[in-house]
Amino acid sequence: MDKNKIEISTEEYKTLCILSEAFKKLLKESDVGVTVIDKDGKLIYLNELTIKKYPNLPNFLIGKGITESFPKSKLLNLLKNPKNAEKYSIESLKNNNKVVINRFPIIDELNNTIGAFSTTKDVKHYQELELNIRKNLQEKGHLAKYSFDDFITANEQMKHLINIAKTYSSSSFPILIQGESGTGKELFAQSIHNASARKNGPFVALNCSTLTESILETELFGYSDSSFTGARKGGKIGLFQEAHQGTLFLDEIGEMPLSFQSKLLRVLQEKEVRPVGSSKIIPIDVRVVAATNKNLREEVENGNFRLDLWYRLNVLSVNIIPLRERPEDIAAFSKYYIKKFKNIDLSSELDILIDLMKNYNFPGNIRELENILERFVLTIQSVYGENFGGPESIKNFFENYTSEFTRLNKPLPEKNNTHKQETDKKSSARELFEEHEKMEIQNLLIKYNGSRSLVAKELNISVSTLRRRMIKYNIHSTYI
Repeated sequence: MDKNKIEISTEEYKTLCILSEAFKKLLKESDVGVTVIDKDGKLIYLNELTIKKYPNLPNFLIGKGITESFPKSKLLNLLKNPKNAEKYSIESLKNNNKVVINRFPIIDELNNTIGAFSTTKDVKHYQELELNIRKNLQEKGHLAKYSFDDFITANEQMKHLINIAKTYSSSSFPILIQGESGTGKELFAQSIHNASARKNGPFVALNCSTLTESILETELFGYSDSSFTGARKGGKIGLFQEAHQGTLFLDEIGEMPLSFQSKLLRVLQEKEVRPVGSSKIIPIDVRVVAATNKNLREEVENGNFRLDLWYRLNVLSVNIIPLRERPEDIAAFSKYYIKKFKNIDLSSELDILIDLMKNYNFPGNIRELENILERFVLTIQSVYGENFGGPESIKNFFENYTSEFTRLNKPLPEKNNTHKQETDKKSSARELFEEHEKMEIQNLLIKYNGSRSLVAKELNISVSTLRRRMIKYNIHSTYI
């Protein structure tokens, strides 16, 4: 018997014929160009899309060497050296269209290379795909738009801090960013993400302040559709899952309830989450960047923050310098910011304002500086116009601003204090009661697995009253 011949049954032959026709149909309808050669480098198949992409070449010669149709083909290299040959490239066609070509060896059961094939796809396809992915992330708010190039500083300490943050970007360890309000903690977080290997993944941000434990649990871990009555069909994916292979930015981490901190610690240690109401454990690959305007070490000493969580988050740390400790940045940022207003020349007026601002404390840091500059430009344009009064007017402007800030933060006169204190007491008592009632309803919904009738019975109210209170406190499926 000829050793090159393979004997197969009639049924096996019919199966091969069916599969052959199915693959031909699949390749014909594919939106990818396909080219196949045998072990001798002969062209044995082209689908129609490939032929359309090369209209300027002579007629394709099926059964002839591939170089007669494609003189620059790299498929032959794949036959000679399937491990080290170039398997991927971006190439230009004669019509200036760029295509992505992927090459694959065809290997039999005995590990012999018996052929090779390539797929061809327009670069535009991948560009549109990436654009759609980034657009989807942006619509969800899961896109970092800032990078280290967006930092404006003339301060050597800040430059050193930025370089340290760049170095941190190359790792996947958690980072703790500490700094006063308005210093740019999220700017650092987004820049670290965009300089990391995760830059093409999502950047998911959550502000932890004012969120209760139940809200944080469902937001971060998600929930199953069977976790409680009225839950969204299919459940809800948590932010840890949405941030998979990306970065999760937890802002105001110092405000996180102490009771929830142990759950976050477990996720950071185990690298897995379990949605509320589900028994399924989901592995995650997420880099956590946390930020706070509090001194977490002091919060630990005061019993408001877990020591073990602080150690876990503080593997790498960035402590942002407040603006009052880097006065040279007042000038650097101001000149950069004013350049955005191209229809007005404020260089001489700005120098006067900068001198005045150097003695200001800037409790709101860069955010407050930006507010002053914007108000400054609008005041000049709308109030003074071309008849701006010079240095004295600038001094008056800044004094008005600082006096307004002082007035806003100054206690009311003594004669109004009694009425204000009474109002504050009533307001505080009402808010305290409502917050307690809201948390009680949330906890009972979790306790009774979302059963409103059982919760209403426990509270000794009707289901309709419970429904009205849930609407009032904005309690719905995402909060349980």
